[in-house]
This record gives sequence, C-alpha cells and structure tokens, in this order.
Amino acid sequence: MIDIKNLYKIYDSGGQKVAALNGLNVHIEDGEVFGFIGLSGAGKTSLVRCISALESVTSGEILIDGVDLASQRGSALRELRKKFGLVFQHFNLLMNSTVYKNVAFPLEVAKYPKARRHERVMELLDMVGLTEKKDAYPSQLSGGQKQRVGIARALAADPRFVICDEATSALDPATTNSILQLIKDINKKLGITFIIITHEMSVIKEVCSKVAILENGQIIESGDVVELSIWPKTETAKQFFKNAEMNFNNKAYQIARETPGTTVKTTFIGERAPDPYICTIIKRFDVDVSILAGNIQEINETVIGCLIIKISGQEKDVTDSITYLNENNVKTEVINDV
Repeated sequence: MIDIKNLYKIYDSGGQKVAALNGLNVHIEDGEVFGFIGLSGAGKTSLVRCISALESVTSGEILIDGVDLASQRGSALRELRKKFGLVFQHFNLLMNSTVYKNVAFPLEVAKYPKARRHERVMELLDMVGLTEKKDAYPSQLSGGQKQRVGIARALAADPRFVICDEATSALDPATTNSILQLIKDINKKLGITFIIITHEMSVIKEVCSKVAILENGQIIESGDVVELSIWPKTETAKQFFKNAEMNFNNKAYQIARETPGTTVKTTFIGERAPDPYICTIIKRFDVDVSILAGNIQEINETVIGCLIIKISGQEKDVTDSITYLNENNVKTEVINDV
C-alpha cells in the first residue's frame, strides 16, 4: 500500500523556485493498476522520480506500508527501493548484452545464486513470450519485444510495485495493446501493483482501475476510471475523457433546439447495457423519446453505453420517466445548454 501525503518537490531554476509537485495526496491499494495522467509539465516525471527514490522530496511523505520512503537513508532506503521495478519509455536496455543478460542483470546486482538466476530469467522470459529470443540482442528486436524485455527485467527481483513511465508512448497502437494486455495478465496472475504514468487516456481506459489527473503538480481529480469517464468534474478531466462524452453533430443540435422536450444524457454500465429502458419509459409513461446521439464503448473490460435523448410530454411524466431511469441504475443528466 502506498500513501502519498502533502508531497512537494521544488526545484531551483535560475534563482527562482518552481514547484513541480505542489501538495500532492494520493492513496494506492495493493494489487491495483493505478494510473496518473497529465499534460507535459503537470508533474508526472517528478512524481515517478520521487516514488522510485531517484530524487529526494522537498517535503511530505511517501509511505510504503506505513514506512516513509522520503525519510530513509542508506541500507534502509536500498531495501525499500527493492520493492519497486521500473519500465521506461525508451526501454533503457543494455545494448551490448543479450535479452537473457538484460533480464539477469538486476539479479546479479542483488547477488542471486547462479542457478536461481537462470531459473528466474527463464521463468520471466516465458511469462513475456520471449523464450526463443533469449540469445538475441536489443538491436534485433522490435519495439514491443524490447518493452517486453523491460517488463521482464522490472519483475526480476520480485518487486511489489512496478512503475511504467510512458511505457507505451513509443509503440504503435497494436503493439501498445499487446503490452497493456501483458500488464493486465501479470497483475491478475501475480497481484503486483502497477503504477502507470501516461499522457494517453486510451492507456488509462484500457488497463487502469483507478486514475489520478495531475495538473500543476496537484491531483485535481481522482477515482474509479469508469466513474470519472462518465462524470468528470473538472475541465481538465472533461478534456481527457472527451471521447467518452456524447458530442452532438449539427443536425442533433438543431433537433434539440427546435423540438419541445427535455434533453437528457443517459449512461448505463455493464449488465445494464442491453436493457430496453427507452421502450420501458415510453410504455410506462406518456412520453415520446427521440435519440439524438449514442455510442457504446469498453473501458477496462466494462461496457459503457451512452445515449442523448429528447423526452417530450407532460412535465410530470417527463420528470417521472427520468426518476425511473435513475432508480434503475441508468445515470441521467439533464442538458440545458444545447
């Protein structure tokens, strides 16, 4: 479990103090795939370097099972660092070493016995699907294969937490998907906590259960990825999740403005997706319903459907139909600014 409390990282830039992290607070449960997303300059890199103890913090706490990483020194700090593995954007492999030796390197540093090193390396190469590439050099690998080596190396010394710092941003979409699926599989199989640092919402939506949105060194919004994708509160969150929003086309705007009734955004999750709730409110209440826009998407194996509808009829019937939807786990939002 990781608790970050009131974390500050302040740099001296030409005699001026610049706060890269500005009172950041977050809680990460064991076994989660937790994402941090933000634009350039939001504080992502500083956060990675502080969590992994590559940088000292200015003030605040990084608690690992109640032990403050930020206050440790010497051998105590080295022991805490062993709990973390790192996966980098540009792989950071040893170019003059084979795949096998790249994965074995952290085990050699940790002074694992030779027999155990071999057993562990082969176990990891099998896990990431690179057993046949053990004698290849990084220059002979594709980008996806290099990142699989990076993941195997990060896992070598049995860390509890793996930090992936923009681990897929140098990869094409198909390769990105395969790497994210590998991360999900490892998380489910081993229960390792993954911390995903990215600027790509597609990565968050594919692999993370929780997300924190960084801006100016602070977390401005955090929580369940599915919930935030449906009801983002801040403008920055809305921009990141804009693909999950229903966007009107010009014709839909015209219909919404020119026809009587109430425009409602309805969202249904998981098992509610196939329910014929529009037919139900038409039959149960004396209302007419027009569909203006809609889509269905999947976020981390959860189906989310969204329709923007126009409900017309007597005011009480419209209100009752919206109440019915809310009571049956269909989230609604009356849109007044169309």
